[in-house]
Amino acid sequence: MYKETRIIQASELGYNKHVRIKDLIDMIQDIEEAHIESLSVLSKESKAQGFGIVLNFRYVHIKSWPKNKDMLELTTYPYETKPFFGYRNTLIHDLMGNLLVETYCLGSFIHIENKTPHRISGDILKTLGNRKKHEMTYMGRKISLNRKMAFVKEAHTTVLPSHLDYYNHLNNAIYVEFAYNVLPMHYQFHTVVCEYKKDFQLFQKIMLKLYQTEEGFLVQFFDESGTLYTIIEFMS
Repeated sequence: MYKETRIIQASELGYNKHVRIKDLIDMIQDIEEAHIESLSVLSKESKAQGFGIVLNFRYVHIKSWPKNKDMLELTTYPYETKPFFGYRNTLIHDLMGNLLVETYCLGSFIHIENKTPHRISGDILKTLGNRKKHEMTYMGRKISLNRKMAFVKEAHTTVLPSHLDYYNHLNNAIYVEFAYNVLPMHYQFHTVVCEYKKDFQLFQKIMLKLYQTEEGFLVQFFDESGTLYTIIEFMS
């Protein structure tokens, strides 16, 4: 388990007076990365073998949106880690102990150079612990497209240098920001679900298709050939 405290700053606020969804996702990613770096055996092996943890799926439920100057306690820990992939809970509480945000995600161990799976050893698995997962809604690791969806509109964008992470991929939080920006202006949501299938590279062109569902809105990301890369869903 790993914990940090932080304060929401004015630069992280949107027009609706609470933290932007991109900044919230960045916050979650930052504490997860800090914990992974602190796991010395795993971190050392990752650097020696050239593998990283690539995000496949994330579910975020916002019980109460953090606001300006809110003091937060963030907690993160892995659970059900296997040789090729693992799950993680990240929770955000206020200093009174009230749960504001609960999340889970799935990540795979992948060789960065050739994008092939990496198998971590049993000795490394033992160092990660075996905590019980947080009690919350779990919807697996796939977003279903086999349901009623009404097409709303299409938008286009391009991956620019400021959108990249240190793997030279489109940053996971930027996908969420791109999807958020095609939603109806005043749509209010409390759950975000992300399924990452493939990663966009620098200067790739992206076609986004927005659909309305019974639960909210869903955005699909395609490349120029029509290959589906990512799905982001927003639910009320």
